[in-house]
Amino acid sequence: MITYITMVIFDTHCHLDRFKTIELIENELAVTCGYSHEANIKAVEIAKNNKNVYCALGIAPHTVLDLEDLSIIDTWINFIKKQKPIAIGEIGLDYHWAKYEKQIKNEKLVFEKMLSLAEDMKLPVLIHSRKAEKDIIKRLIDFELPKILHCYSGNRESAKLAVKHDMLISIPPVKSDMRKKVIKDVGLNNLVVETDAPYLGKDLYDIYKSIIIISNALGVSEEKVEEKTYENAKRFFNL
Repeated sequence: MITYITMVIFDTHCHLDRFKTIELIENELAVTCGYSHEANIKAVEIAKNNKNVYCALGIAPHTVLDLEDLSIIDTWINFIKKQKPIAIGEIGLDYHWAKYEKQIKNEKLVFEKMLSLAEDMKLPVLIHSRKAEKDIIKRLIDFELPKILHCYSGNRESAKLAVKHDMLISIPPVKSDMRKKVIKDVGLNNLVVETDAPYLGKDLYDIYKSIIIISNALGVSEEKVEEKTYENAKRFFNL
């Protein structure tokens, strides 16, 4: 049974543009993340119209797999530059969906453009990494701005290397044996929580499932997980 706790919680990654109606949990902060130009436009409006909602803006790898006119990316970037996101994301690499050399090339080109944008705007990054953790972490090690590995699904070795270089690991509301081991390896100081709703979490209340996963893995109270992941997220986003 899930116990709803009343302390402040921080959902570091969700997609409120995919909901017909938006209903936040009491005492919740949330970051609605863009992944395409259209989603970025919606994220900006949602953040403007909803208290305690912030927006992150970016172009995700799956958005550009078969993009022919790469010049359009500069138009998308110019839009982001005119806004006030608290992070650039979600961005990254995804080798699950990229099947061909051209698709991987497109992903890497856009990823580099997004990293440069984050440097220019002095913003942290929310990283999508699916079957690409080794390449992602290698690239990010020399990247000085704060980084969250969103919905981490990689192995223990990559997670340890990531936190060694000051990256945070984000835990979604989905259990796995590997995720439990990663949580134990990296510890509460290096964790934040997310729903990725409506994709992994069904709704924003599933943030409690993420909290419980960490609580059970580390043998600490849910309240302690809420408190520390909230602090970690606030520091990451400089709020």
